[in-house]
Amino acid sequence: MRAIVLAAFSGIFAVIAVAVFALDVTGSSQATQSVRYTYAEVETIAALAERELVGRNVDVAIVFRTGRLRKDMPDGVLYTHGAFWVRETDAAGKVSYAVHNLYQGEGRLSNTSGLYQDDPQMFVRGTIVSDFGIIVPSAALQAKLKQFIGSPAYAALHNPSYSIVSNPHNDQFQNCNEFMLDVMVSLIHETDDYSQIKRLAEQRFEPQHVTMGPIIDRLAPLLIQDVSAQDHAGPIHTATYRTLGTYLENEGYLAEMFEWHFDKPAGTSAKPV
Repeated sequence: MRAIVLAAFSGIFAVIAVAVFALDVTGSSQATQSVRYTYAEVETIAALAERELVGRNVDVAIVFRTGRLRKDMPDGVLYTHGAFWVRETDAAGKVSYAVHNLYQGEGRLSNTSGLYQDDPQMFVRGTIVSDFGIIVPSAALQAKLKQFIGSPAYAALHNPSYSIVSNPHNDQFQNCNEFMLDVMVSLIHETDDYSQIKRLAEQRFEPQHVTMGPIIDRLAPLLIQDVSAQDHAGPIHTATYRTLGTYLENEGYLAEMFEWHFDKPAGTSAKPV
């Protein structure tokens, strides 16, 4: 009998784990290797993504990827991780993008996070679908972001208590999308008071309802380390690609929002911009 119970529990846990990973499998962890693309293909896709942004004259974009097949994603959620891409030009005049992330801490199942800078190649490694979601803020907000990202004030908005489905209306937990929202609220409303930032988010930002199914919604916070519902008074709501874009549009700080599609490269002739 005990063996049957343990087997049943293991089965339930496995189902919950799969559902949770659908939200954030490689999304907010640094992907050290690609599960879909070769090294050369990663280089090509990264170069093409940079070229796309340069062609649109973008200084700062918010780019989203997903590490899970769309069929395994919760309804309405397209991407599992977002990051700031910031254009840089070196002394030789070469243009590239630095990628500024909030990543989960040690391992994929961690309830802590940190701020990290890496590159487009690292970002590409974490996707297994052929598109990125891209939000381009207004020129005015891009200028503010470029000055702000990487500063002590930027780092001060990071809350290391991590939950995949953090509630963006309070300060108990934070995920990558909520962190980017906090940064933009801070700049748009010119405040570094974190309690004020969260009040403004509650007033002006409409998060997305996320469900993994009624049973999993109840059990996942009890069994999976990086999922918590403690910061939700009712149904789970969190920040997503779509809701961040809608927020910027409503505030008058959105230049464009689009899904950039790329095929698995047949060759590797693309050169970095």
